[in-house]
Amino acid sequence: MVNPKFDQGTNNKSGATGWTFDWKADHIGWNNETQQSGSDYAYEYWKATVFDMNQTIVGLPEGFYRVSCQALYRPGNNTDEVAAIYAADPDNARDMAFYANSKSVRMASVYDYAQSEATGANGEGSCTLNGETVYIPNTMISAGAYFQLGYYTNSLIVKVAKDEPLKVGLKLDGNIVDANWCVFDNFKVEALGNDPNTAVSNIMSQAGASEIFNLNGMKQNRLQKGVNIVRKADGAVVKVLVK
Repeated sequence: MVNPKFDQGTNNKSGATGWTFDWKADHIGWNNETQQSGSDYAYEYWKATVFDMNQTIVGLPEGFYRVSCQALYRPGNNTDEVAAIYAADPDNARDMAFYANSKSVRMASVYDYAQSEATGANGEGSCTLNGETVYIPNTMISAGAYFQLGYYTNSLIVKVAKDEPLKVGLKLDGNIVDANWCVFDNFKVEALGNDPNTAVSNIMSQAGASEIFNLNGMKQNRLQKGVNIVRKADGAVVKVLVK
């Protein structure tokens, strides 16, 4: 990929070198360590009504690929009321999609990795979720700190045919919510091989899986079709979608 970590350029426009954007928002921001001390490179939007960012990759060998990025979405400002929307229906409070060709998965919510204790990240916020005080990213800097801890990984497994391009991106695909916020960084395309069985083994190896659970919290011996919750050996938690 070109510029998968948004570490090229010197301003909002050139920081997106290699990407195609279609957006309308009150704020589109790119930052680097010079602009905001202590933060990694990343992009964000706030109050978007249109958003589609993508990149097309050509020349990939035929086979299976794991496509991933670190990104989070919040459907409004950081308030207890917005947290309550998520608590009432976690599956539907996700209006951003991460996609690769015709496959997509709903982006991780900022509340998916809410912490019971503050991490100490600069700009970290707090709110009440299910009756408890929790801590979540509330700025691009704090989002970057959570990314460094391994949180908010979104991933898809796709098969690429011979001579087929691979289009990877993020898209606002749902309700247009006032003060919606999204931060994204660290895109990856990882080759898994051309054999389905080998591809699954490679997913496990790359994930560094220690334990695998389904969405009901039941432990599994291997990845299943659908969304899998993988706890890595280093303690980080990622979601892996297998179709």
